[in-house]
Amino acid sequence: MVNIEQMIDVFEKTIKGNEGLELLMFAERSLFIRYARSVIHQNALFDDTVINLGMRRGEKLASTVFTSPDIDKLNQEIEKLKGLLELMPSIKGLPPIVEPYPFEPVEAKIEEIKPEVEFEKVKKIIEAAENVYVHGILKRGYSVILYTNGRGLHLSHVSPVKYMKVIYEKGDRLVRKDYFDTDIEPEKVIDDLKWRIEAGDEEVLIDPGRYTVILEPSALADLAEMMGYVSLNARAVIEGRSFFEHGKKVFSDAITIVDDHGFPDGFSLPFDFEGMPRKRVVMIDKGVCRNIVTDRLMGKRMNKESTGHSLGFLNPGFSFPMHMVFDAGDTSIDEMVKETKKGLFISNFHYINVINPKDLTLTGMTRFGTYLIEDGNITKPVRNLRFTQSVVEAFNNVVSVTNKREIIGPTDTYSYTIPHHMVVPGIKIEGFNFTGRTE
Repeated sequence: MVNIEQMIDVFEKTIKGNEGLELLMFAERSLFIRYARSVIHQNALFDDTVINLGMRRGEKLASTVFTSPDIDKLNQEIEKLKGLLELMPSIKGLPPIVEPYPFEPVEAKIEEIKPEVEFEKVKKIIEAAENVYVHGILKRGYSVILYTNGRGLHLSHVSPVKYMKVIYEKGDRLVRKDYFDTDIEPEKVIDDLKWRIEAGDEEVLIDPGRYTVILEPSALADLAEMMGYVSLNARAVIEGRSFFEHGKKVFSDAITIVDDHGFPDGFSLPFDFEGMPRKRVVMIDKGVCRNIVTDRLMGKRMNKESTGHSLGFLNPGFSFPMHMVFDAGDTSIDEMVKETKKGLFISNFHYINVINPKDLTLTGMTRFGTYLIEDGNITKPVRNLRFTQSVVEAFNNVVSVTNKREIIGPTDTYSYTIPHHMVVPGIKIEGFNFTGRTE
């Protein structure tokens, strides 16, 4: 695993004094256990380092990516960027790189990687499953993000990596649950998945139409992630693609959304990818639009200061709320189900695409567990459905919100982990529109 102090020393020797250079390094050391059809087939520790190097000159920007953190390679990439820079178009209003400022590191709880303990945990989950195949991934460790530039700004953050995905397969049915806590007990995993797979052997077909739905936190997070990407950022507002209008009521009173990297036990990242401090931003307050996340480039066009949400030279002019936190409500999933005459219980969405960004009409499929609710009980599994639904409309039709929330963290399994989180409750919505089904 990389040593932060050593890396800063290497980078200083190559980029110090060149005010147009900035560097963003992602590194990780993790235990990775992969299992399929109830067999553990991968159990290894791995290290991963990726270095992104950017160069600015006036309103031009070029970048490159490589994996070898040594002086010779850095100098080689710098020379490459000098040539690339001549070919790049200008970005109107592109700001210079950030000057040094006092930075207070955020301490993260990093636990020792214990391969034997984690292996036994997975083994117990597999052995306890009866008449089902078990598939999944366990990832434990820590990641490092380092930002440094030619003006002498050095920022770093270490974040825990803790992700577990468990899927049960029985016949044609798949159910899934994700976990983002190192203290998860195998018994809880088994309880979470057992009722889902035992709800019925055959999925029933139901007609498309509008239904009352209860979305688990994982399903709400799927919608919220798209909302952050499509709507809740400065570029979308400037380009007229967002429903966001300051002071306008767009959602039910039950919806309050804050971007807060400092949420307890979350996956914090205290600075953005251009080196600005990440601020807490109240985006939606009881359904009313309040603030938008931005970077320096788009903030300048809006006469606003950066909120510290830039993707930097990786995606200039784009900002993203990486730590969305929804307010909790005053009920439970069980109470929601009991109070539902007829409806659907939904675990996840996937393959989500945008139809109309202005009212955030999305289309996608249900996945990993859709269930029919009849007379206050979950009665049988339902074949996957296609939804076509405006999130603005859906968030105006909120019936209730759970008093418990889940922290949904990074699910990266093929590369380094970037710390981010979604803190989400379960939610009950009336009139959710389904337009098709899997036959």
